[in-house]
Amino acid sequence: TNYKMKGKIKYINPRGEYTNASGKFNKYQVTFDDGREYQFLAKGDFKKSVGDFVEYKVTNEEYKTAKLEYNPQPTVNNSRF
Repeated sequence: TNYKMKGKIKYINPRGEYTNASGKFNKYQVTFDDGREYQFLAKGDFKKSVGDFVEYKVTNEEYKTAKLEYNPQPTVNNSRF
């Protein structure tokens, strides 16, 4: 169910902490200007700001979770280094 989206951030709301095998994260409910809302995990502060245009990957549509794409891979070139 992973698919990529783009959006401009409208609101960022902290939603407490979350701990998993990778460590402790802060949860953020992020609302985009198209009305979509997803929950993101971040170490410390959320790395983007209101007004930023970001690419993100929906990791679970049912639970509305997603993660930021920091280095969007070009879709044309699939070579691995």
